[in-house]
Amino acid sequence: MKPLDHSSPLICGAYLTLQQMVLLKSQPIRRRPEQHPSRSVLAGQNRSKLFGRGLEFEESRVYQPGDDIGTIDWRVTARSQITHTKVFREEKDRPVFIVLDQSQSMFFGSRYCFKSVKAAETAVLLSWDTHKNSDRCSGVIFSDAELSEFKPTRNRRRLLQWLKQIESANQQLKPARDNVAPTSNTETAGTQIPATHHNLGTALAHTRQLIKTGSTLYLISDFNQFDENDFQLLHGIARHNQVEVFMIYDPLEAELPATGQYWVSNGLKRSMLDGSNKKLRARYQQQFEARREQLRQQFFKLKIVLHEISTEESLMICAVDSRNATGTGAS
Repeated sequence: MKPLDHSSPLICGAYLTLQQMVLLKSQPIRRRPEQHPSRSVLAGQNRSKLFGRGLEFEESRVYQPGDDIGTIDWRVTARSQITHTKVFREEKDRPVFIVLDQSQSMFFGSRYCFKSVKAAETAVLLSWDTHKNSDRCSGVIFSDAELSEFKPTRNRRRLLQWLKQIESANQQLKPARDNVAPTSNTETAGTQIPATHHNLGTALAHTRQLIKTGSTLYLISDFNQFDENDFQLLHGIARHNQVEVFMIYDPLEAELPATGQYWVSNGLKRSMLDGSNKKLRARYQQQFEARREQLRQQFFKLKIVLHEISTEESLMICAVDSRNATGTGAS
């Protein structure tokens, strides 16, 4: 991993802190592309100028001439023997739900920061942007073994509690060797990879129960084990909500270095990558591109916007501008 660059707005390293996340509050973020048309069967042809998840019941009052008979409150009417009608108000905010991946596959990095840090940074920037827009922010953070939920809020103090949850989940990530039970067998010591539970499906199933129709969902992950079950769960959410996904990846996952030999480790084993082997480099890159194209096609079917963010890039405008100065901008 490259050394820390204190002049860069990008958060560097293997972990991030609450102090760094608070400083992101003043960072403007890039405007994301217009969302695809809604998949909902209730969607009309005209775009509403008021964003929100629809109408919310406010009160029942005595029926007045001209009121829609379809809104008559029959229960109150029967109880009082006087015709009452329901009154609704339109919610003008757009609830935002953030699903953040802090599983073991995210604990990897070769430049600037780990994927887990970039994912957390992205979640924080989206959280602050939601707060600035006076919308309610809520979310779920999941790892291989745990899932934590944060309830909707506009309150800044409670939003800081959400950031604290992100910090805690991020700093709980450790090298794989730290999760292996000790063994007296020297031949197998350090080679047993602990069984992990792929929790993206669990997080999406939990999100589907919590998210309210008309919300915006931001899903941030490397989608390392995105499968058909996850696809179906996301499909169910996308039918009635705006969904954007952020695929976090490291440059070393996309392409091997051009020359030289490099040692890599997962905390348990070490392997050498030979960058001078052209066939290996080509096959390695093809595998990444095939996986990326598969995700693009899957999200396109659901009319979901896909953002691909390298650990060298950021949603921050200043970070993007500084990267563009060298000819590499975020996709």
